[in-house]
Amino acid sequence: MSSITLPPLLAAGAFETIISVIVFILWIAAQLIGSRNNEAKGKKQPQPRPQQPQPVDMAEGVPQLNERRMGNEGMGNQGMGNGGMGNRGPGNQGPRNQEEALRSEVEDFLRRAQGKPPKPRPMPQPEQRQKPPRTLQPERSRPVTPVARQSSGSGPSSPPLRSDGVSEHVARHISTQDMATHTEALGAEVATADDQLEARLHEKFDHDLGRLEYRETDTKQQKVDMATEVAAMLRSPEGMRQLIVANEILRRPEW
Repeated sequence: MSSITLPPLLAAGAFETIISVIVFILWIAAQLIGSRNNEAKGKKQPQPRPQQPQPVDMAEGVPQLNERRMGNEGMGNQGMGNGGMGNRGPGNQGPRNQEEALRSEVEDFLRRAQGKPPKPRPMPQPEQRQKPPRTLQPERSRPVTPVARQSSGSGPSSPPLRSDGVSEHVARHISTQDMATHTEALGAEVATADDQLEARLHEKFDHDLGRLEYRETDTKQQKVDMATEVAAMLRSPEGMRQLIVANEILRRPEW
């Protein structure tokens, strides 16, 4: 068979063409790979979901609480055996502290079951020493001093009279003759006072009546004198002239 021989120039051109085709194919592959990577990065990553609290079985939680309670009691018993230091141990603070600890544990367990953070426990406060009660001393009762009664100027007060002995006391100290003379004197004084009052009233009214009568006579006399004067003036011409002038003065025309 005859071998096909190509001219060297044609062989060199074919080799360059093959190389350029291979480079073009590689470039296209690189572009495709880069575009895929960009698309993968552009996609949003899914956000992590919040973890839901796992349901806690109450039957499993109660034994844990019992174990904690037994552990606290064991710590208290150990404190009792350490040379009198048991009173200060955390497990032997009395039934009240145990109840509070158990209650706090139950609350924490329920909070964990509901997915809530546990409640912070309060810091233990130092025990306050109880002060011994003060003994109250009984106050000494002061002697009551009797109030001194003020003595009256008339002398010592007479003892109170009984209702039964009033008549006897009156009959003993006051006689019937003294009572009669006393009543007569009172009657005479009342009569003289009435007479004096009546005399003063008569004098006052008589004086006022006399003054009234005197005033009435004076007014009547003045009226009579004025009437006689007017009659005398009317009789004489000069009097008539004076009356006319007086009338004109009293009755002035209104301008």
